Amino acid sequence: MYKIVLADDEYMIKRGVTKLIETSGAPFEVVGEAEDGREALALIERWSPDLLITDIRMPVMDGLELIEAIAAGGWTTEIVILSGYDDFSYAQRALQMGAFDYLLKPIKPAMFRDMLERLMDKLDRKREAASKRSEWLLLTSSRSAPLADAIWLLNEETAYEALDRLHADYTADDPLPEQLMERYADLFTLLAGELENRQQEPLQSTASPIAASPDGWPDSPDEQLQAARRVLSGWMEELRATRKWGAHHYLHRAVEYMKEHYAESEVDLNRVALVAEMSPSYFSRMFKQELGVSFVHYLTQLRLDAAKTMLEDARFKTYEIALQVGYEDYPHFAKVFKKQLGVSPTDYRKRLGIR
Repeated sequence: MYKIVLADDEYMIKRGVTKLIETSGAPFEVVGEAEDGREALALIERWSPDLLITDIRMPVMDGLELIEAIAAGGWTTEIVILSGYDDFSYAQRALQMGAFDYLLKPIKPAMFRDMLERLMDKLDRKREAASKRSEWLLLTSSRSAPLADAIWLLNEETAYEALDRLHADYTADDPLPEQLMERYADLFTLLAGELENRQQEPLQSTASPIAASPDGWPDSPDEQLQAARRVLSGWMEELRATRKWGAHHYLHRAVEYMKEHYAESEVDLNRVALVAEMSPSYFSRMFKQELGVSFVHYLTQLRLDAAKTMLEDARFKTYEIALQVGYEDYPHFAKVFKKQLGVSPTDYRKRLGIR
């Protein structure tokens, strides 16, 4: 059901519009009515409606001022203007400001129903696009942590291989250039946040290059991949310049060991500290200092990342996945999974459409 806010200082106009909506058979519901633009803006803040139907001339704040306020607030509410013949020039200006349509008073039912049908088509497409973006955000989120690890450890080969795999997924559905750009923008935002959390201070080069200069981002998939590689390279160069190397070599060896052996339930701090040739206490401190997360957090993330990948394959049962990523006790695995991701392994699978 799509939500509508009505704004008009004439009671009978609001009643008439409400009746047209109720009898249209379209999935629209009036959630609020306002006498002027200021009241309408308060309702928009409360309800975040899909559609605002507003008179062009109202006291306190008129329709054009309301459109400007909505744009300034960042709402994506669609707007339909109601106007009289004398206000036609204002209606034209409203369209230039991004309004979906305008209707002349008195409102003709056939034209109103036609507007709702066209708007419903647009809203359906927006909702579908939002759903697809949520799916891509879920994929990007699940892949960003391992990629951030490779960048943080300055493992260029691993970072570029991970980026190539992600790019293959990003381009599998032949997205439009702006869709691919959006996916990379989300990736850069997640990676920048992860790196800055570990660095505990902003990196100079982590501002999104797409947000800073969208017109300068290339269109073709191959060029976008190369541009993304340059972004990652820039981050690693800055990390090289700012990092105190110390025990980096030994920590790198320990991390590689963890990546190879995380599925073994016996892997613990003492065992990996031996690989790094450090005492457990010193290794624990250095690990947190270099990677920005604790040993336990990092090991847990490795196991859960592997579990998420396996959950995408319906051939594996959830208890089998727990065993294969290092958890001998399934209830403990399910508890850790839900704590980290907010959903159980079974619900995570359902969100992916796997039963």
